[in-house]
Amino acid sequence: MISLLTRAIQFQRDQFQRDQRGTTERLITGSAILYGHDEMSKEKRTTYLHAEFPHKWEIIGKLVRGGTEYNDAAMNRLFGKQRDAAVDDLISMGVLERAAKDGKPRYRVPFLYRRGLECTQRFMAT
Repeated sequence: MISLLTRAIQFQRDQFQRDQRGTTERLITGSAILYGHDEMSKEKRTTYLHAEFPHKWEIIGKLVRGGTEYNDAAMNRLFGKQRDAAVDDLISMGVLERAAKDGKPRYRVPFLYRRGLECTQRFMAT
């Protein structure tokens, strides 16, 4: 949260410097919060995922530029025979979370990592 708010405040200050006549009823605007979240997510990729799990980057990297939600078939396609171990590792690192829809298992990339991993809002079925 500190990282998010620090980036959002800086964005807001930059906005004010560009247009000092602008007015707002908000201390920090929604666009500043979104910017802060994006930057925090990118920072988490390098300062947490790359730094703490370089030995797991091969499996983490398979989510880069992918979707935000996956079903079992998509997980099988991504990880093959190592699927169960890879999914367990990703969940334990917090890069993936279990979910369900219509009683079927799904896996989601948490919002914290979506921008850092360059994920696009889409469901990966196969």
